[in-house]
Amino acid sequence: MTVDTNPIASTTNPQEGSTSAGIRPPGGLALVVGHDGHPASIAALSAAIDLAQRLGAHLHVVHSITLDDYGIDPDIDAFEQECERTLAHERETIVDTLTSTSINWTYHEERGDPAIRLAQLATAVNASFIIVGATSSGLLNHLMSGSVPKRLLHHQAHPVLVVPPAPAPAARSRTPRRTSKC
Repeated sequence: MTVDTNPIASTTNPQEGSTSAGIRPPGGLALVVGHDGHPASIAALSAAIDLAQRLGAHLHVVHSITLDDYGIDPDIDAFEQECERTLAHERETIVDTLTSTSINWTYHEERGDPAIRLAQLATAVNASFIIVGATSSGLLNHLMSGSVPKRLLHHQAHPVLVVPPAPAPAARSRTPRRTSKC
C-alpha cells in the first residue's frame, strides 16, 4: 500500500491494519531507523527490527535522499535515472527485508538532511527511539557537517541508539595445521 504523508514516497506493509499513514496506534510504540545502504545502516536496520519485534513497536524506516543517491556527474542525461535506479534498489531491499518479518512497518523516502528528517519523523510519530548506524565518513565530511548520530544526540530530544557496522567475517588462517605422527 502506498500512502502520501508529505514524504517523496512511503510504503507500508500490507498486514499493518488500521494505523493510518503509519502513525502509531494509541498506546503503541514507534521506532525510527535511518537507512542509507551502508554497512552500519544495515546493522542499524537489523537492530531496529529485533527491537521492534521485542517491543511490539511500529518501525519507521527512513531513507533521506541526498547527493549520494545520484551519479557522479550532474551534467549527464542519466543523472536523474541513476538516482531513480539507486532509490528503487534501496526500496526493494528494504521492503524485501521487512516483508519477511512479523512487525508493522512503514518505509519513507524523503529529501533533505538525514538528521533533520529523522528528528522530524520521530517527533511526528512520538518515537521511543531513533536508531542509526555509526558513521565512518571521512574527516572532511565530519568537520563540515558533523555525523548524523552526533547531530541527533545534540539537537533533538529523542533517545538515540547508535549501532556499529557488523564485524567483517574473520579470515581463515592460512597456516597449515601440524599433524603429529604417533
